[in-house]
Amino acid sequence: LCPLYLGLYRCRESLRERIARRAAAQFASGFADEVKGLLEMGYDETCPALQGFGYRELVMYHRGRISLEEALERDIKATRAFARRQMTWFRKFAPALWYDVSRSETDEITRQVMVLWENQLKVVRFP
Repeated sequence: LCPLYLGLYRCRESLRERIARRAAAQFASGFADEVKGLLEMGYDETCPALQGFGYRELVMYHRGRISLEEALERDIKATRAFARRQMTWFRKFAPALWYDVSRSETDEITRQVMVLWENQLKVVRFP
């Protein structure tokens, strides 16, 4: 049985919009208060958990170094850069079968993957 590597990707514009929407939703749902609470508990920017996307920007906000709007903009920019690096790495992974989720319905992708998997199982002989 050979491994079946699958990759899902979106067109760049769709990905950029989704990253921005997700970050805005996180900030709107109390993310800044969460970080403020962590800082009040004694955690600081050297804590690994506060190095994640959004956290480091909100630490800067709570320290008075940047505005909340700038924290959001920086979070979006950092997340987009990370997504670009991920796709660069994944594109070099040749055995993967790639599916564009921005143009295909999830059900259709699932159907195609199931056909591939079932065809692979047909050629496998179990002892």
